[in-house]
Amino acid sequence: MKRVKRFLTFALALALICAALPAAVAAEEYTATLMGQLDADVSDAVDEWGIGDIPEASVNFVIGEEATISMEFSAPIKFTGNWTGISTNIPVTGNGDAESTEAKITSFIVDGNELGAKEVPLIDRDDGGFLTIDIARQWGGEYDDYDLAGMDPFSKIEITFIVPKAPSGGDADDASAPGGGDIDMGGYAWIGGTFLTDEGEFDWIPYEDQKVPFEVGKPFTVTLDYGSETNTHGEASWGYITVVQTDMMSDAAYYTAYIDSILVDGKAIKFYPDLVEVGFDNGIRVSLTNGWADEPVVTSHTVIGEFSKLEVTLAFMQGDAESPFTGESGTDTSPADNSTPAPTPAAPTPAPSSDDDGLPGWVIPVAIAGAAIIILVVVLLVMKGKKK
Repeated sequence: MKRVKRFLTFALALALICAALPAAVAAEEYTATLMGQLDADVSDAVDEWGIGDIPEASVNFVIGEEATISMEFSAPIKFTGNWTGISTNIPVTGNGDAESTEAKITSFIVDGNELGAKEVPLIDRDDGGFLTIDIARQWGGEYDDYDLAGMDPFSKIEITFIVPKAPSGGDADDASAPGGGDIDMGGYAWIGGTFLTDEGEFDWIPYEDQKVPFEVGKPFTVTLDYGSETNTHGEASWGYITVVQTDMMSDAAYYTAYIDSILVDGKAIKFYPDLVEVGFDNGIRVSLTNGWADEPVVTSHTVIGEFSKLEVTLAFMQGDAESPFTGESGTDTSPADNSTPAPTPAAPTPAPSSDDDGLPGWVIPVAIAGAAIIILVVVLLVMKGKKK
């Protein structure tokens, strides 16, 4: 009988230890959320930018294992193709770091139709510090491999993806880009933004046909010139923006930008040089007006309005190098007044996974090991006491 009791006691202790071990070795869990702009003309069943707020739009996953976002809607919906992506809370230090994860879509099913695995960009969206699998983008980039813009309305979507590797953790201060490539030190620049189209509506137009060459570290001027005609910078259905876009594909964290002047038909307009930021959207760029920025460089699209010629003199500098411009340039460094910003389509930063309690990773395994030792000691003492 004593042997049976001892065996049961030992078995109980062993079971407690075995139950605790998986928690010590469990992979870290992350969250991915499907986000994007929906076509409000097709259905109002889901808010235009509200798909990411639906619980089914999010899924927990671990690195190295496939996960599926599966959603079904009461009425058919449709993406516009302006922007759709899977936003995760995996921290990255730039686009190169995002690419190092080798994340990919392995299956894309719409109403039962398999569209296959297509390669899509991996980015640090809006330099927010988190990996995004960028499925479609039609401002600042022109890609939509799944043809979301031309897709018929659908009622069910299933997207399976995998993040095979953890980010490489590339240092933004390194002399080379992630993966060992050199940092771009120049290229071509042009102006893009929400302007009137031939159909009489405001939409994104990149004027790449008026691109100019430039070098990092040297001031240059980029111009959008309509000649004897005029156009208007206005607000599209999804918002407004103007940018100086480049074809440099390096990480935005490697650069600083300075604007010396913004001229509309030869007249300098007011802007806030301290608010200039380098971003990435299918290439390094800086925004001038931006309906989603809390503090934009130019407060509103109305400051530019109707014009024939828009000229921006600026410089991209490597790292945090100082401005090459000196003297007055008709600028203003006071905070921008943006009391009525346009609704932002930007994805909210995903909340950290529920497993993250802020403690160092070694604390949980050590605590479990300590508890196991205590249990074993208690069992041994009990058995020893029984012998007496």
